[in-house]
Amino acid sequence: LVLVSTGYAADGFYDEMRLQQAQVSAAAAPFMKDTPMYKSYVAVAPHPEDFPKLLDALGNFMRQNYDFSADVPKLKMPVMLAYGDSDMYKPEHEIKFYQMLGGGLKDAGWM
Repeated sequence: LVLVSTGYAADGFYDEMRLQQAQVSAAAAPFMKDTPMYKSYVAVAPHPEDFPKLLDALGNFMRQNYDFSADVPKLKMPVMLAYGDSDMYKPEHEIKFYQMLGGGLKDAGWM
């Protein structure tokens, strides 16, 4: 399982990101026509006209105060976490995610 720029709880985002996410809705669709997100969506979506519905669904999810931390240690498959140096998640959230998967808690024993 490869997770790119993914968090396990809403509080992992920087506060200013949460404020921006709360604003996502279909009302933003006309302003997103030139964005990579819109262009990627319409290139593959069977119903490109549903882009506003996607924004409503994303906004509704991002306004929730979710926390999947109890489920993270239950993942049994190998997991790769990938984050950027200017990501929307706090570095301490990324580290905690890695630790909940069992990483970084002791020497890997490779030598």
